[in-house]
Amino acid sequence: MSSNEGPPAAESPGEGTDPAAPAAPSADLLLWRRVACGLMGLQAAGLALVALSALVLLVTGGVQVAQNALLLGIFTILAALGVGFVARELLRGHARVRTAALFWQLLLLLISFSVFGAGSKVLAVGLAVLAVATAVATVGATRQA
Repeated sequence: MSSNEGPPAAESPGEGTDPAAPAAPSADLLLWRRVACGLMGLQAAGLALVALSALVLLVTGGVQVAQNALLLGIFTILAALGVGFVARELLRGHARVRTAALFWQLLLLLISFSVFGAGSKVLAVGLAVLAVATAVATVGATRQA
């Protein structure tokens, strides 16, 4: 065994790097990812608030049919978790959640028409703008670098 062994020689640039490794995303792409994640996160938080309000009404006895409030709370918690997962994956840049995100935005857009018909015009317009903005950000966040 030789005692003259020093530290390994420094690799020249380009050596030891995987040519098939993806390049770092551009600043523009990172911004799209953050915006899409933020907007989807806002939607997940809104769903969590709906679930919390349903469960509070259930506990305080403010509902006529407890089973409906319980099911609404459980369903919206699950939806909030799903939307939160999509938001996380958008931040990571995974294109596999694009379909789920766009489908959710389509549902939100359809809900906004129903809310508009029910008389809450400001809320309906806000939902529609949120759905369209999130859909655009989702497409921007999941495009190839």
